[in-house]
Amino acid sequence: ELAALATVQADYKDWWWKARLGKAYYQLGLYRDAEKQFQSSIKDQNMVVTYMELCKVYLRLDQPNTALDVYMKASEANPGD
Repeated sequence: ELAALATVQADYKDWWWKARLGKAYYQLGLYRDAEKQFQSSIKDQNMVVTYMELCKVYLRLDQPNTALDVYMKASEANPGD
């Protein structure tokens, strides 16, 4: 709830709060909501850790090929990391 309120307070532009909200949704088993939050977070700020969290969601949703695609996209976007 705190992450949702902080995201609203930041006018939906703070990648970190979106990622925290995605992590909370993931822990609650709300994988599609987590996916949306992680994707939105990546649009705001390209962070490797957010890509990894998104891949965990896809693995839980039994979509390993999608997870591999996201890993490849992350490695292309962040070649040094």
